[in-house]
Amino acid sequence: MKNIKSQAMQKKAKQLIPGMSQLLSKRPDMFSLGVWPGYYSKAEGAKIWDLDGNEYIDMSIGGIGANVLGYADPDVNAAVIEAIKNGSSSSLNCPEEVELAEELCRMHPWAEVARFARSGGESMAVAVRIARAHTGKDMVAFCYDDKTEILAKSGFKKFKDLNDNEVVATLNPNTNQLEYRQIEKRIKYPFAGKMIHFEGQRLDLMVTPDHKIYRKFSLRNGCHFKLVEARSVLKAKTMTRMTSVCKWEGEANEKVSIPSLIGQTRPTKGIYSFSMKNFVEFMGWYLSKGCYTEQKRGRYEVVITQDRKNSAKSRKIFSTIKKLGFTPYRNSHHICFNSKELVQYLKQFGKCKNKYIPDWIKNLTVEYLSVFAEAMVKGDGTFEKGRMRKFYSTSYKLIDGMQEVLLKLGYSTIVSEYRNTGFSKDKVYHLNISKEKVLGSWPKEKYYKGDVYCVTVSNHVILVRRNGKIAWSGNCGYHGWHDWYLAANVGTENALGEYLIPGLISTGVPKALKGTAQTFKYNDINSLKTVVAAHKGKIAAIIMEPVRSAQPVAGFLEGVRRLADKEGAVFIIDEISAGFRMNCGGAHLTYGIKPDIAVFSKALGNGYPIAAIIGRACVMESAQKSFISSTMWTERIGPVAGLATIRKFQAVKAHEHLIEIGYAVQEGWEAVSKRHGLPIKISGIYPLSHFVFDDQEHLVMKAFFVQEMLAKGFLASNLFYSMFAHTKKHVAAYLIAVDEVFGSIRLLKDTCRLRSALKGDPSAAGFKRIT
Repeated sequence: MKNIKSQAMQKKAKQLIPGMSQLLSKRPDMFSLGVWPGYYSKAEGAKIWDLDGNEYIDMSIGGIGANVLGYADPDVNAAVIEAIKNGSSSSLNCPEEVELAEELCRMHPWAEVARFARSGGESMAVAVRIARAHTGKDMVAFCYDDKTEILAKSGFKKFKDLNDNEVVATLNPNTNQLEYRQIEKRIKYPFAGKMIHFEGQRLDLMVTPDHKIYRKFSLRNGCHFKLVEARSVLKAKTMTRMTSVCKWEGEANEKVSIPSLIGQTRPTKGIYSFSMKNFVEFMGWYLSKGCYTEQKRGRYEVVITQDRKNSAKSRKIFSTIKKLGFTPYRNSHHICFNSKELVQYLKQFGKCKNKYIPDWIKNLTVEYLSVFAEAMVKGDGTFEKGRMRKFYSTSYKLIDGMQEVLLKLGYSTIVSEYRNTGFSKDKVYHLNISKEKVLGSWPKEKYYKGDVYCVTVSNHVILVRRNGKIAWSGNCGYHGWHDWYLAANVGTENALGEYLIPGLISTGVPKALKGTAQTFKYNDINSLKTVVAAHKGKIAAIIMEPVRSAQPVAGFLEGVRRLADKEGAVFIIDEISAGFRMNCGGAHLTYGIKPDIAVFSKALGNGYPIAAIIGRACVMESAQKSFISSTMWTERIGPVAGLATIRKFQAVKAHEHLIEIGYAVQEGWEAVSKRHGLPIKISGIYPLSHFVFDDQEHLVMKAFFVQEMLAKGFLASNLFYSMFAHTKKHVAAYLIAVDEVFGSIRLLKDTCRLRSALKGDPSAAGFKRIT
């Protein structure tokens, strides 16, 4: 497949257009720079042709959700062409804008008037301007200290080091099950004042007063856990208990294989496949007290350190090695055996203070994790009365991994650090292991000044760690690029990187706007109550999307409506993405919510520039108090396209088809991922679906997926926005290709060849400069 003209155009664009593209989401590096076509010559229905004449079925972003009917829809195009023939603009206004306003108010009975713009970002700026003019207020409403870490799929990380695609450990409060979920957004803001410090022998948390903790409540017939505000526990002066254990269901594979070596000059005993139970037991011994040696003469030796004094432990190690099929022998204080294949495999897990536990082990069932953990502790730890009590290592990565493994086995653990032990010149880390199911502490107020952090996840309970002590605790839409929105991040080190997209900074936004935008958490009415209480009488608007990655919980949207009324703030619903997906109109109609203002764009014009701000007359008339005006808002094409899109959407009931197609794709993703043992996390409403590879190499995997799907004739990413032009045949062919590519990813991952198979660059995690 030729990609010459497309790549040449991208090279030219780098020189002529700052950032290469007008829209971040369409930049080639978001997919795979060097492979993604980037530019198109023609688009029709669900097909796209690039500059080199390659034809693709677009199963990706559907014009970033704008082309809801499909590309170059004949009915919409016919209306637009007729408008162009009659003049797209003049000194007079077009009557179609009045017709469009009338139609939108008919579809949304709560709305009485409408204003129009030509893009989503500017229409949100108009809505905020109207709200501020109406209320006479400036502020709009939209955690843990900097020592706190969160358990991600790739290990424990400081909140500030997370990326937007991070997958983190969450607790299902209904089943007490540990589930890994992709974060929905990251939060960072400066804080100065009293925080709540939970400090005990096995617990250490520092949170803002409104933060949620996962507290145990005792009942006559047992107990239950629920999320409560930290400040409420402080006032009660009672001991708070937070659980640190959970249930875990892992992968039950009976066999494990390592890569074979081709073309050896001196082949060794070719053993590549092992019983899972035997191999994880060996890995426990190896990672705790093993190493490998390579000699110039071709001798490859695996070594487990164990002196002769402990004959029982020596016999156990000998037995484990024999079960793998190798012949062990003793060399002074070491038990050794030869295997070039195994040495090559074990190299990737580091030496001494750089050792770590591979993800495939951490993802195993409790049965296998128990075997592994017991071998680890027997290798370098202590048992008391038949129970694991302590584990030691010079590798902090290994301690991290063991803390995660033991969590899944139902243990509570604490990490400590020792220096100058006499046994090692390096730091020695100590993991204290117990079976406590709840962790006690007395909360106290403590002054803190600095940045605070959190993330939003669907389960609302995350695993955090502070000073080596772990606990389950609580967690905390994008509305455009204009100053009112970016003001939420003014004064932070990485601006939108802490709330939206890594690398985007708020340079150019007046520093005087700092503090005029506050964030609150979706599906968490108490977080909004805290913002309102902290800024009483100052909030002009409360702004949110009705739905995105997660469905609204019962009472949440109604609660937001009540708070807006009580505060005298304008309630603005952002329908730029969700609008015209779940019904013909706004998603808020599905939930029975009546905002003061709703904003539409994207799908409203099926790709033609049009945006609408509709609302109650008493609020919208405040636009007359301010200067809100633009020449191009009066052109004819946008309103004509909007009317034509709505009429066809209604006639064919497009939303039913969008939901059906999106559902089929999500079901297909899930089935294919299970077939190949390639875990993914799926989220989003059906017409706006997305998945992420549940792996630390997810950006490499995404780029390879993009690359191979292009070769099969599909423009595809980990996002799928359904269009009316998509057919069941498109979905069937697409899922066959997905099946094949997922199979290739699984094979390349297992043989450590995935990165080398990339033809372009790994996908970008977020915004960064194009050089």
